[in-house]
Amino acid sequence: MKLPLYLSSLMLKWSFQFYLTHLWIIAAICLFASVGRAIQMGAIGEISSGWYTTLEVIVALSRLTLLVAVIGKGKILQGFRKIRNVFRSTKEEREDGWRTIVDRLKAYWLMILWNCLLFGLLAFLINFLIGYLASMPEVLGLLKDNNILHENATQTPMVFFLKNLTVIPFTLIFEYSIFLFLINRMCIQKK
Repeated sequence: MKLPLYLSSLMLKWSFQFYLTHLWIIAAICLFASVGRAIQMGAIGEISSGWYTTLEVIVALSRLTLLVAVIGKGKILQGFRKIRNVFRSTKEEREDGWRTIVDRLKAYWLMILWNCLLFGLLAFLINFLIGYLASMPEVLGLLKDNNILHENATQTPMVFFLKNLTVIPFTLIFEYSIFLFLINRMCIQKK
């Protein structure tokens, strides 16, 4: 049975494909944010406010690098070039861009809403599974026994570590897929 166009999960499919295609670069970039957040949440015990701030800068730089890599379709330098080109666009090009966005929002708002609802359900499920895994005493005990987590650590560092490798980058990729769709850089296939 063929679904109506407004029930297309185009953006969600594109996001999955992008995430899996560029998994290694995404994981490498997000590992900095994951480890930084886990340490901030007590993975190695108490840290000074100076270290906390330093880690916050590392997390922010990791997220910015991820954004640039996503814009560059997995290539950081290409992402910087694309961002630079946005600032070099003419007034007419920017106005055309905004017109395209408004036109596509009017034409495809229901499909965008559907994709956002599906994404929300998926993010909820992933967050639930991360919370469930982190709440298992066996997992926490194993991490502490192997000196991966500090003996006084709670489940919070594990939750932040896993979210920074999964939900957070996938959310950014999904948001970028909506942007690509709105500026007409993602095709829809009418069958």
